[in-house]
Amino acid sequence: MEIVVSRYTLEYDVKATVTLPNGSGTPIGFNLGGSHVTSTSGEDASGSGASVAAFGISNPDYNATNNVIDGCNADGSNCSGSGPNVTPGDPMVLGNDNTPSFLKNVASARTFLYGSEGMKQAAINQGRYFTSGAAALASTAGIGANNPDGVFTFVDGDLTLGPGDPTGQGTLIVTGKLTLDGNFNFNGVIMVLGTGEVYRSGGGHGNIYGAMFVGKFATAGLDTEQFGAPVFDTSGGGTSNIQYSTDAIDKAKSVGGHTIKGVREY
Repeated sequence: MEIVVSRYTLEYDVKATVTLPNGSGTPIGFNLGGSHVTSTSGEDASGSGASVAAFGISNPDYNATNNVIDGCNADGSNCSGSGPNVTPGDPMVLGNDNTPSFLKNVASARTFLYGSEGMKQAAINQGRYFTSGAAALASTAGIGANNPDGVFTFVDGDLTLGPGDPTGQGTLIVTGKLTLDGNFNFNGVIMVLGTGEVYRSGGGHGNIYGAMFVGKFATAGLDTEQFGAPVFDTSGGGTSNIQYSTDAIDKAKSVGGHTIKGVREY
């Protein structure tokens, strides 16, 4: 017997807790808030002793992200001397060897999401494709809060994650804006691919354990198009923690995109 699965399974090595490619020439929108408000860590919350970069960014955005991490404005002005909690403190510059295959270029990202064997089709096959965040949250499985290994969720639109603890787990793909609101807790992999914007709002404390990927690109266009400038702004109300976790990532891979397409008997 042979079981045939979608070829776009989530097989990749995570090199940064948050990966933010940008080839547009427009600066990244990057704001982490002040000290004790947000933290981002590449140390494995699963206790393996492994670690990755906290942020992976394109080379032109290095100075801006590094300035913000050091407690300054993106342009290097108004340094407070008390920056957000980021470990390790220096961002990683993305290159061919440390960028996931689906984010090496816009053409690959579109195929990954919208190809005939891409993640949208996999979600449709699993009954996990939604055209709004509200529809995903109202579904029987929600976004995996009550599933031990989480679920695969594809939201073709905006999503507000939280409030609620636990909020979700598994693999979450959002093509619109992702807003982190109030108390929330997500374990797994979050991909904000399309609009490429992440914001923090509301009070409370939120945790994400696993990894995040944020890419800005249009649904259709020329293969030569570059990633736009993403927005990653967690300076809103409340506190938040985003930390690398091998256990959460492995569980996310097990539910994300492994779509059975057919079974052949011999």
